[in-house]
Amino acid sequence: MVQWLAGMRTTAERLRETAGVWQDYGGAWTASTTNPSIGNGALAFRYMQIGSTIEFMVRIVWGSTTSDGDGTYDFGLPAAPKAYGGSSNIGGTATCIIEIGSATNRYSFGVLLYNTGLVRVADDGETSGLSAGGWDGHGWEDGNFLLMSGRYEVD
Repeated sequence: MVQWLAGMRTTAERLRETAGVWQDYGGAWTASTTNPSIGNGALAFRYMQIGSTIEFMVRIVWGSTTSDGDGTYDFGLPAAPKAYGGSSNIGGTATCIIEIGSATNRYSFGVLLYNTGLVRVADDGETSGLSAGGWDGHGWEDGNFLLMSGRYEVD
């Protein structure tokens, strides 16, 4: 957290810390049974932190040699969301857009952020989500994409 005290000079470093800077992070793309592999596709995990707020973005573009893996997908966050207590381990929500099967099959999903540091594209609660099998009868194909972004609080 940036601390400004009386008499401190404004510097480029302090302004960058205040404004935040987008950077890569080493997030993981996993599945509940067999992990996927990006192959010749593209995978990006990016985030920016300002104080106790993190904005993140995950982007996957399937390539012809991308392996879908098997099971429900999870994605790693740059830091675990703040735990709010109670019986839920959900630390926040975000959004996800996918294009699957063809350019006309685009869907928007809610995303659950777990305070364990994982994010799941969920269609009906904590245990179910977007998977290697695709969605709505469509499987993943070369050129399909997943774009997820959101903002959450950390301790």
